[in-house]
Amino acid sequence: MVLTFWAGWCSPCIEELPYLQKLKAQFRKQNVEFLAVNIDQDSSTRRDMVASFRYQSAPLLTFALGDLEMRKAFGSAEIPYTCIIDQNGQIRYERKGLSADFSVAMAHQLEWIIGMNETQ
Repeated sequence: MVLTFWAGWCSPCIEELPYLQKLKAQFRKQNVEFLAVNIDQDSSTRRDMVASFRYQSAPLLTFALGDLEMRKAFGSAEIPYTCIIDQNGQIRYERKGLSADFSVAMAHQLEWIIGMNETQ
């Protein structure tokens, strides 16, 4: 599973969503799940804003509403915070922020984790 925490006011977070969309398509046959947890403060328009980002940027991803406590439980105060969790619930890889090598690094890590799981 790939899990990311994002917010509507965070431009690197918004930039990351299409990359995650492409990774989801790339790893569709391996049944890798992608969950994008929005941590914006609750407001009357939050659900509509998340639905809009999903529709425009990443229709293949699963979106959820979260909060700062959820993000802190993963030990990161920075967003976007993205991690890969293996089938045993262990965080195998994590990224804080967005960099130019995001897609390539995430793809390599997913391939490694999938390969590791297949040999077990």
